[in-house]
Amino acid sequence: MALNSTKLLAQGITGPEGHEMSRPEEVEAEATNRACVLSNQVGCPLYVVHVMSKSAADVLSEKRRAGYVVFGETIAASLGASGSHYRHTCWRHAAAFFCCACSGDLQTTGTDNCTFSGSQKALGKDDFTKIPYGVNGVEDRMSIVWEKGVAQGKMDPCRFVAVTSTSAAKIFNIYPKKGRIAVGSDADVVVWNPHATRVISAKTHHQAVDFNIFEVGSSSL
Repeated sequence: MALNSTKLLAQGITGPEGHEMSRPEEVEAEATNRACVLSNQVGCPLYVVHVMSKSAADVLSEKRRAGYVVFGETIAASLGASGSHYRHTCWRHAAAFFCCACSGDLQTTGTDNCTFSGSQKALGKDDFTKIPYGVNGVEDRMSIVWEKGVAQGKMDPCRFVAVTSTSAAKIFNIYPKKGRIAVGSDADVVVWNPHATRVISAKTHHQAVDFNIFEVGSSSL
């Protein structure tokens, strides 16, 4: 990635699109495969965060079918937005989506929430390698997973509970204290209205940032 970034800057590619171009999908897939092989060789479970591409997700699915003890986590940004925003004609818009951003047999969802304002992102105005990594996600994660998963028929409500709660509790050995509604389990309960609607907007969200990537990527949720 560092070498690719240097090459792109030398070619005069300085905008946010350089971030995506310097990180080809096949590179993520190769790195994921290598991590799976190494973890399997030493008998250590592997948890891969921020799975951003279908190719990397396919590698994890293949290894799990082969008996490897590996798990994958995607983030809300890769479900609710696409890489096309890196090429937006508005620099501020493109930079707002700057994160290291699925489908496939993934076990959990996270956010990698790390918000930067437009002025902070502008540190990389003339050099994409200096744009701070990170986007919003934690406040809208549940809504994005429901909209892109359940509402679009890609998962049922039980699977929704699994990828947002139960699976993580099991993987990190805190189940059934967490991730389950039962006598003796922690009363960390979310009451979810599947029929409710809302509009995601930077004007109304609670995050300390002046942009919301989901307002542009999928505004009606």
